[in-house]
Amino acid sequence: MATYPLRCFRHDATHSITANSCIPPCTGNANLETDQQCPRRFIDTHSVRLVHFEGTEPVPHYAVLSHTWGEGDSEVTYADLDERPEEERTKKKPGYQKILNACAQARLNGLDLLWVDSCCVDDTDEMEVVEVREAVGLIYYYYQNSSVCYAHLDDMSDEPDSLAVLSHQQFGQSRWFARGWTLQELLAPPEVIFFDSNWINIGTRTELCTEISIATGIPEDIVRGSTSFRDVDVQERMSWSVLRKTTRSVDRAYCLFGILDVSIEPDYTEDLVTAITRLQEAFFERYPEKRSEFAGDGVDLLKMLTRRSHRARYN
Repeated sequence: MATYPLRCFRHDATHSITANSCIPPCTGNANLETDQQCPRRFIDTHSVRLVHFEGTEPVPHYAVLSHTWGEGDSEVTYADLDERPEEERTKKKPGYQKILNACAQARLNGLDLLWVDSCCVDDTDEMEVVEVREAVGLIYYYYQNSSVCYAHLDDMSDEPDSLAVLSHQQFGQSRWFARGWTLQELLAPPEVIFFDSNWINIGTRTELCTEISIATGIPEDIVRGSTSFRDVDVQERMSWSVLRKTTRSVDRAYCLFGILDVSIEPDYTEDLVTAITRLQEAFFERYPEKRSEFAGDGVDLLKMLTRRSHRARYN
């Protein structure tokens, strides 16, 4: 079996991770346009505290973290950082070190803000209905409007003082590639940097486009961003999501919002069939010319999502 050397960077004496030359530093006073769909709450990468921007305030450039959630209470929540950021029970969570490392990388890239889904959305009380639904509907744009995404593959590791030489199966079989939400987190950002469990830099999406294409079935030109995935027919786009899983089954529909460029109001009391049916209706309403891609063989979004005849993602 052929192997592909995946470039890693050694730890240095000062930082657990080193700067990546592919990401240009952002100036501290550079802001995004106020009409862009961006998060309004972030982690300050210096203080590791939550900061909030009002609706009319311009949002500075920011990084986002893409990760797979740990089991139980291992992830840092909004309440942890809002109510008890200095308490030991917050800092002892496995997810806290992940946030510290992501903040360190963001600082090296000249970014003062980091968005993390587990703790930048208030899901503590009645606000959950508003904030969680809003985040689900806009998360593609949160990643698209970021400066860079850090993808943490917590089930990949290598000795910190050696370069990793990994087969494309080893890289592509990380559970990160099998999760529903990470599909749009892979394609939406301007660049993605992959890190292993020790936060050693594996490489960027651009550098690893061949390995990513093998792992996902997504053509290399789309992985690189030279071709927009929205120019690809719907059945092929849906095939990239076939083998992916989500904790809640209905999220298999909601995590397609960015891929299909259409959204519906999330409703976590509905089942997957209902959600997919509503999503298809919204898709046809926005793109009536796409009906021809569904004609003739009885195919609908649900069948596209659940069929097993698509190209296997792990060869």
